[in-house]
Amino acid sequence: MTLPPEASVTKPQKRRTMQDIKREFLAQLRSTLERLAKPADFDDLIARGILRRVGRRSYLLLKPKELPQHVADRITTLEATEAGLKVTIPPARSSRSEGRPRVLRI
Repeated sequence: MTLPPEASVTKPQKRRTMQDIKREFLAQLRSTLERLAKPADFDDLIARGILRRVGRRSYLLLKPKELPQHVADRITTLEATEAGLKVTIPPARSSRSEGRPRVLRI
């Protein structure tokens, strides 16, 4: 049994250099920092039925698929309860009051 000619040809893999890895890492870091710096409108999320406040920083997550990614990235704890999934989301710290730029420049 012989294989078709296209099945036996393998394409050479491009080797990733340290510069490629560093560039990818910095791009991911920059993206994460930009998402974390984006403010969350908790009142809007509550009004749309995505979250329900159950504590000072705790919410019941009612519609997980509709939670914006920049808010999901800030979840610090998850707890399964009888009422649903309880999450803790701290408010974004104000970087301007601390005299630091909003997004880290790399």
